[in-house]
Order: sequence, then C-alpha cells, then structure tokens
Amino acid sequence: MDRIAVRLAIWLIVGVIVSFLAAQFSEEGVEAPRRPLPPDTAHAWMVLPPAEPPDGTPSGTAMADVEVEPSHWTDDVIGTAFAVGPHLWVSAGHVFEACTRSYVRARGKWLPVTAVAFHPTADLAVVRTGTEIQPPIIGVTDRVPVLNQDGYHFGYPQGAPGSIHTRFLGEARIRRGKPGTPVERGWVWAEMTRTFDQGSIAGISGGPQVDRTGAVQGVTILEWPRASRIVTTPVDRMRELLPKDFVATDTGGTSIDGFNYDRHGDQVRGTDAVAFVLCSLTGKKIGRAHVLTPVTFLYLVCRLLLEKK
Repeated sequence: MDRIAVRLAIWLIVGVIVSFLAAQFSEEGVEAPRRPLPPDTAHAWMVLPPAEPPDGTPSGTAMADVEVEPSHWTDDVIGTAFAVGPHLWVSAGHVFEACTRSYVRARGKWLPVTAVAFHPTADLAVVRTGTEIQPPIIGVTDRVPVLNQDGYHFGYPQGAPGSIHTRFLGEARIRRGKPGTPVERGWVWAEMTRTFDQGSIAGISGGPQVDRTGAVQGVTILEWPRASRIVTTPVDRMRELLPKDFVATDTGGTSIDGFNYDRHGDQVRGTDAVAFVLCSLTGKKIGRAHVLTPVTFLYLVCRLLLEKK
C-alpha cells in the first residue's frame, strides 16, 4: 500500500503542475501572469533624457542581393509584433501568411487577431486586435537609417525575450520566391551584441528596429547567420500599409545605447508594446486547457489500482 500511496501522491503533484501550466495559456482570463501587470499609462521605453536623431549619410546603391525561399510551414509559427496605434500592430508578413487563426499576447491574455493586411510585395503585415486592451504605442519615424548608425531590435527570438544591438551597413535587394517576383529593398545591419545565447533569431521576425531615440525605422524580417547580418524592411513600406491619417514622429523620446538596450527591451516587452505572436496553421483556438478534475483524478486512481493487480 505504501507504493500505491507514493504513486497516488506523484499523480496528484503532476495534476497540480498541469493545471498551473494550463492556466498560463488561457485566453479567458484565468491565467497567472509571469510578471505584475503594468499600468495602462506605462511608457513604452524607459524615461530618459531624449537623444538626438542619428546624423550622417543614408545608404546609396544596394550592397547585396538576397534570395528568400518561400515559407513551407508545417507547424504553428511564432513571431513578434509591436503596437503603433489603437489596437493596431505591425509585424512581418511571413509570420501571418499561413495562419487560419492568430493571436497577440498582451496583458496576460491571448488577443485574437481580427484583421490582417499584407503588403503586396514587402514582407510586412498590419494586424488588428479587439478593443479591450491597449498597450503603449511605439512611434514610427519617416527618417531612414544613416551609415554606421546603431540599431536596436526587440522581440521574442526562439520564443523567449531577447534584444539585439546592430550597426547599419547599407541597402540590399530582396527577392521572395521564384525568379520574376518583384525585387524589394531591405536594410542590412551587422550584429554587434545580443542579450540571448547564440543561435537562430527566428521568432524576433516582426519586431521593431529602432534608432537611439526609440523611433521605429524598420521591421526585422530575416537573418544571415554565418555573416551575423540582419535585414529589415524599410519604414516607407510600413507607412504604405498604415491608415492615411497615421502621424509619424521625429524621435522616440528616449535614449538607447549599447549599455542600456537590454533594459529598454525588458521595458518595451514588459508593457507589451512589443508582444509575442502565435500563428496557428490548423485554426487552433486558445482557450481553457484541460485541468485535473475530480473525475479525471478518480480515473487515474482506478487505473493505478488496476495496474497494481
């Protein structure tokens, strides 16, 4: 009987753990947040004396050609999005292109995406969510990067919080899919440092690239791992998808550098201005997961006793 009691205790502990984890991924408000919820008036960035916008020479002719293979997703896709207006988010197009149902994670809830608009040629998407939650907004600027300026990328590489510090190298020509498809412009950045372990940055796609003032200049869309290069979509393509009355900002109103960008990343993700995205290819609905009910527990006890016999 002692062995049965031990096994019953193990099943009970496993059930409690499963119930706790199920609550973390509920859409309907029963989840336990991993961090205290920030106030609705929280700033997207840390409050610091604002930096001056970068000054210098914009990129000239394209320095590289990039061929991007079509996506062939077989499982759910993760990515990043950032808030640019009331219930309005920007992300990478390839994060949403195969979704039958998708969500943005904010304020401890999974917000169903209600509408998606794709750019006809660039790897960009603008999505809308419901009206019940509104994180702080990140300002988008019309200023293009200048050579050798610093850039900062924020999101969820490999599904975990992460930030990258880069330096602008120039322009690239991007062709998505087979020959004959339109050629797009992209900005090329050299990776300087990162806040997470080495490996793929997949999952940060759709996250913002900002300058030292915190203003968005582009959207992170792909990487060249061997060369430690990151490519972003230019801000003018983003503006083509946003509402006509969208107002650009000159600066982001803060000061970001290679010493504090990790803390800015914690802030911008902590307020959900930069948020985690889940795309379900099969139309999976995120709701209350199964928990260890009394009936389930009784079933496990009976199964255990039968195994003992």
